[in-house]
Amino acid sequence: RPPRSTLFPYTTLFRSLGDMLNDKGGVERAAIARVKSAWLKFRSLSGILCTRGMSWKMKGLVYKVCVRSVLTYGAETWAMKADVLARLRGTERRMMRMMTGVSLRDRVQSTEIAVKLGVNELEEHMRRVRLRWAGHVWRMDESALVRKALEMKVEVSVGRGRPVKRWIDVVKEDMRKRGLVRGDAENREFWQERLRLE
Repeated sequence: RPPRSTLFPYTTLFRSLGDMLNDKGGVERAAIARVKSAWLKFRSLSGILCTRGMSWKMKGLVYKVCVRSVLTYGAETWAMKADVLARLRGTERRMMRMMTGVSLRDRVQSTEIAVKLGVNELEEHMRRVRLRWAGHVWRMDESALVRKALEMKVEVSVGRGRPVKRWIDVVKEDMRKRGLVRGDAENREFWQERLRLE
């Protein structure tokens, strides 16, 4: 932690463009902020999303465009962890049950509800947006600031235990699951085609 300065105020939390940054470098606080924002949007649209007169497919479409986009805003740059993904997934599943009126007592799996709503798996959605953004950055000129920042090597002392999960580690796993390598990003059409695969 840097020393406190009398000239510049020091804070452990900072909100920027709807994202929540903290001095620990994790994404947990950002995920909490996105969940809160998504619930605000969901409640403002509850008259549409929770009405009985609208088809499930239409509800799913409105949800994806208006609520899921808020829930996952900025998440393409997160080093996603299992607990963060579980928080987002739990939020989405609760929303889908409220939209359809299906309770846990009905013994209907959340995956079945998602299929009927036309909503793809949240993990798959996150994988696509990460790879789409990564491909966009890798196609930039090498002098672009975003690409320089992404490829910058930071020398840090590594302590004991499991190393901190980095964004690039998550993206490499995404590419492995999609059968992609970094050089494929140069071919935009091929890259996008691989992202559309179910």
